[in-house]
Amino acid sequence: MRSLALSIGMSMLATAAAGGGHGHGGGHGEAESGWEWAGSFDTPDSHYVWQAQAVEGVEDNHGYVDPSMKMVIFSIPDSTEESLHAVEEEAGHSFGVNCTEVEVNEYILPTIPANLPGGVDYCYELHFAVGINPTSSFFVNTTDVAAIAIFAQHVPVEFERDMHYFKDVHGDDIEPVHELPEEVEAEVPRPWGIAIGAAIIVNLITFTGVVFVVPGCNNLRNKYPAGLFSLANAFASGALLAAAFFLMLHEATHLLTDPNESFSAFMWGALILTGFITSSLLEVVVHSIMPPASSPDTANTKDGIQIEISEKSKRIRVLSGVLVGDFIHNLVDGILIGFAFMYCDQTVGWSIAASTVYHEFAQEVSDYLVLTDPKQGNLSTPLALLWNFLSGTSVIWGAIIMVGMGDIDIRAQGLLLAFGGGVYIQIGATECMNRVHGSVNSNMLRIAAYLAFVAGAISIGLVLYDHEHCVPAGAEDAHGHGHGHGHGHGH
Repeated sequence: MRSLALSIGMSMLATAAAGGGHGHGGGHGEAESGWEWAGSFDTPDSHYVWQAQAVEGVEDNHGYVDPSMKMVIFSIPDSTEESLHAVEEEAGHSFGVNCTEVEVNEYILPTIPANLPGGVDYCYELHFAVGINPTSSFFVNTTDVAAIAIFAQHVPVEFERDMHYFKDVHGDDIEPVHELPEEVEAEVPRPWGIAIGAAIIVNLITFTGVVFVVPGCNNLRNKYPAGLFSLANAFASGALLAAAFFLMLHEATHLLTDPNESFSAFMWGALILTGFITSSLLEVVVHSIMPPASSPDTANTKDGIQIEISEKSKRIRVLSGVLVGDFIHNLVDGILIGFAFMYCDQTVGWSIAASTVYHEFAQEVSDYLVLTDPKQGNLSTPLALLWNFLSGTSVIWGAIIMVGMGDIDIRAQGLLLAFGGGVYIQIGATECMNRVHGSVNSNMLRIAAYLAFVAGAISIGLVLYDHEHCVPAGAEDAHGHGHGHGHGHGH
């Protein structure tokens, strides 16, 4: 500490001897800035740690991007953007003086900018532990300093391997309040055509029931109802669960990047569970408004006399329950499809759409049978197909809503994927597989259903061979640094 104070004092004397300073009236307009990155930080604690690490893919300097890095660190009144810009020019001046060399585990003191009383042009040159330690740490003394502005020769995230470049003494990451140069956010392309096109394909599955108008298919349905129903649902279950576990839930962990890892884990699990129970909660809401079709066909009058509920009322309950439930369910599907095409590569988008098609096929077979059953919906085939199609159009609206929202926060993307994964787990594990177990009537059919499940899972799992993470344009890692580790600084 004593030697550091002496160095600062000698630098001030040298500046004065050179002609009373640089005048600050504009004698530095042509000086190169010397810095590549700057950030402002709140510093309520008295000490912090600056770190640089050797990284993979760098052959020279034992993995360090450079063996050293120049740095200017100012004490500023606050961490606002205005305060950072206010010392920007002075940082360029400070990079023009001889820098004090700082070795690993030594202290750095913020200085007052030279354009303020008592200020001085001053910079540090951090020497990394090249060939000695893959992580180099330097301590920053911020006693009685409300905020600091750091101007670095290189972008600090280029020296990150598995630890953040700035931490407090407790080991928590400290992020800059503002950064320079200011990032220009790349506009996320809005895939209107492909997202809506995929949603329309899903919507067309509502016409699945038309196959039963064909005499051969209708005879097949009547002859092997259990086989058709169980195999379709088993295949859909495998596809849905594969989409949830192979794609959605795994992707969510890459996007939920809160510095507090336990909080990220909590939010990830909470949204999965929320997605899992959402369908059941919606069913409760729908049935509280419109009693389920399984309600008894009789009701009590005030006098305790049982009267028969009209067939018309029963049909309304059946139709409302099926169509309203389908509408909400398809709306969620559309949102997930829109999200996949917005933020993931097209293979993931089509995989999500395909898994939706699979379970919609199984669902629409069930819906068609209920809607046309004389004892339940009692609709003619044309009317059943029409109403089913109209309720299914919500998948298109869901995709439009998602794409229309444009760019959303990266953590919100992770939460939405976790929620969608929970929804898919519920549909695949409790609805589709429940139908399988309820409809199989032989051991041979049970084996065939399991094989259909595996086929459904494989059909989605194949996308992993050519899969990229769901990250918005311009954010090249989950932290959104966008630095790309471009190490060519032109030394």
